[in-house]
Amino acid sequence: MILPADEATHPFPEGLDLWNESLFFDWIARDGSVAGHCRLGMHPTQGHLWLWFYLLHDGHWLRLEHRDLPLDGRYDLEWSYEQDGLSFRRTVAEALKTNRLDVEGVGTWVDGPRAGETVSVAVALTFEAAGPAHGMAEREIEWVDGKTYQAARYEQPCDVRGQVVVDGHAASFEGRGERDHSWGPRMWAMDWTFLVVGDDAWRAQVTEVVLGAMPPITVGYLQHNTMEPLEEVSFALTYGPEDEVHRPFSGSVRSSSATHHLAGEIVPITGVALDDSHCMPEGARSIYRRTLVQLKCEDRPPMWGWMETHRVVEA
Repeated sequence: MILPADEATHPFPEGLDLWNESLFFDWIARDGSVAGHCRLGMHPTQGHLWLWFYLLHDGHWLRLEHRDLPLDGRYDLEWSYEQDGLSFRRTVAEALKTNRLDVEGVGTWVDGPRAGETVSVAVALTFEAAGPAHGMAEREIEWVDGKTYQAARYEQPCDVRGQVVVDGHAASFEGRGERDHSWGPRMWAMDWTFLVVGDDAWRAQVTEVVLGAMPPITVGYLQHNTMEPLEEVSFALTYGPEDEVHRPFSGSVRSSSATHHLAGEIVPITGVALDDSHCMPEGARSIYRRTLVQLKCEDRPPMWGWMETHRVVEA
């Protein structure tokens, strides 16, 4: 389903404000000591970009976020922005094989002894494909202009290397990661659970989406020598108090494909709260968390990974 041309931006229907095209990048050092997450979101009919960037450094989180950056010019294989002390750039060295992410700006410490203070931050990271791009959620959108628009998404496991600079101190980085690219109408008022984990032999991405009273939608892949789409997914989670950000849940996951199986206890290590309140309908809000986790597998060594949970509750 996914072609090299899908690295670029896609046609969109004029007037559909829910249309979003976004790029996600995750990275984790092999020992879990350094981790980061970045989203570049393009909202073409609204004329703006939304950047969020989170970095775990020396055991504490920093955040760099701008929701309403001007969307100037045409974005295609390269997405870039540079203005007022903030710059970011996504480039494609080889389609579906090599992406580069550069971000530089002034962030804010989220926690720790310097919480609330600003800090300079920059990353220059190369994401090399560690498996094929796994396509999912392909659909067609019929619009009032009489045209039909494709919407879809793909996930790709990556090996990541580069440099991280915090408060003027540079350090090299090498680890694992995941990137995704999605385009189409984005609905925020729904529940989802997203897990991505990996080690030298295994990579996995496991997602469950709940839309109202409908049965859960489960997608993802397991990769061990070959990549296979998931056939079964089951999360068993217990959530803690809403103000518990670093360890917001406890629980386990079970997943399987045609020949692969992955299951174990999900152990939260540390995390951050994400804010999508401006995307939520009146009368609703979300409890949105990004958590660095270890998956204590039933039949293999633990894996490092990311967990994302999004729950819609009454405002």
